[in-house]
Amino acid sequence: MVGSCWWSFAGPLGQRLTLIGEHGTLELDSPFRATGPATGRLEVGGRTEVLSLPSGDCFRREIEHFGAVVRGTAEPAIPLSDSARWLAVAEKVDAQVRSSSRPERDEAAAPRARVDR
Repeated sequence: MVGSCWWSFAGPLGQRLTLIGEHGTLELDSPFRATGPATGRLEVGGRTEVLSLPSGDCFRREIEHFGAVVRGTAEPAIPLSDSARWLAVAEKVDAQVRSSSRPERDEAAAPRARVDR
């Protein structure tokens, strides 16, 4: 499976998520909107289906879940160890972009995704 995400908070609000798997492709337009439905397309076996996903304020649900975790009535969606590992990756990317240096692969911090062909 191959995934691609694009979003921007600096320019015009735009978000897109594309997942390509061995059985088909899923494309979502604005999958993380706070209001209004997200639309998308699912292509499987040469057929395309247009999707309209239910709306809901994903940011409100995120804040409500955070509050439930703080109160001890829910478990974190992402374990702290995963968050710390991906924060370390983001810090390395930021440092490399700022220094314009060639990235070095760190197998422990960012293991290679397995792609079956």
